[in-house]
Amino acid sequence: MPYARINMAEFKTRDEMIKTLAVLKNDIKSVFPEIGAFTAIETGETSILTISVYDDEAAGPLGGNQNISRNSFTLTFVIALKAFDEFGHLCVRVSV
Repeated sequence: MPYARINMAEFKTRDEMIKTLAVLKNDIKSVFPEIGAFTAIETGETSILTISVYDDEAAGPLGGNQNISRNSFTLTFVIALKAFDEFGHLCVRVSV
């Protein structure tokens, strides 16, 4: 079953954020070989929200060689989702 993970990443500097995003944009499969889809949304000068989708939980976020230095940022786990409809779309119900 597909597995989605949402994280917040806070970088020490904007330059580190841009450098890290460039690595992910250009060659994410070398960092996370099992990843199916990835997006990052800039939420501040030095922060991003990421959404990663894997084929299943076992292939998920702790796999890969993770060539990105974690000395330059703090990664905060937000939520893991396993709710997909019959078309493979991620279904999230948010109550406000």
